[in-house]
Amino acid sequence: MHPQLSAVAAPRLGVFTSQEALRVGYRVEDIRAELGTRRWSRIRKGVYISRDRLVSADIRERHLMDCVA
Repeated sequence: MHPQLSAVAAPRLGVFTSQEALRVGYRVEDIRAELGTRRWSRIRKGVYISRDRLVSADIRERHLMDCVA
């Protein structure tokens, strides 16, 4: 993940939006590719998290991620 996007997402438990990804240089095709290869997971429409971060989260963290989304 782009370092700027990681910095934006870090205070929100790794949650970020498609608009934030676009702002740091990802293209729509890049976002689709990240989702297609399962490096990113969709939490809500236009709201994502890295798959690694999601998989490593416990139940409490997953609930908080869902709230942030």
